[in-house]
Amino acid sequence: MKTFLVVVITTAVTWITVSFIDGVHTRVERLWLISAIKAPGRMALGQIQADLNAGRYALAKAEIDTFMDTWQRFYSGPDSFRGLGIGDIMVSFSKLDTNSIVAHPSSAPSPMPRTAANFRSVTTNMTLQQVMDGFGMYDRVRGSGISRYEYDFADGSAMLLSPEWPFSPTNRIMAVTFYQSTNEIKLYP
Repeated sequence: MKTFLVVVITTAVTWITVSFIDGVHTRVERLWLISAIKAPGRMALGQIQADLNAGRYALAKAEIDTFMDTWQRFYSGPDSFRGLGIGDIMVSFSKLDTNSIVAHPSSAPSPMPRTAANFRSVTTNMTLQQVMDGFGMYDRVRGSGISRYEYDFADGSAMLLSPEWPFSPTNRIMAVTFYQSTNEIKLYP
């Protein structure tokens, strides 16, 4: 009888331990999937969509090519299912030389350069859609989980708009932040 109890207790403890370790492993992999694939992928697609909407077709194509190279490295390279995933895609986008990318011939430059003074009327009582209707399309989407829409100005400064949840253009803006330089903006603010 003692031997039977020892075997049953040992089996139960082993099963509980293996189940716990497997559960932790599954949760770690799920967290990695979200942080290394899902969030960066959504941000990259938002950036590409913003450039397409703004008529920056050559830049969007360069971003798509960069995205595909990064995805290929993740999908079939040594980082497959481990490492960075595509977590560094926005860093890759920031390294694109936007000055050497020729604009699409049909994308006409804005008649007046954007300045922070033009945007002083933007308040938290507005929606992102109202800002887009009055000032044009934003330049990029920033953020990891919380989307912030960036407008770049001619002098190198920028403004970030944060709409309320679920962060769509029809939601009211909850924060308006001006930066003296786009270099002051954290990569994943």
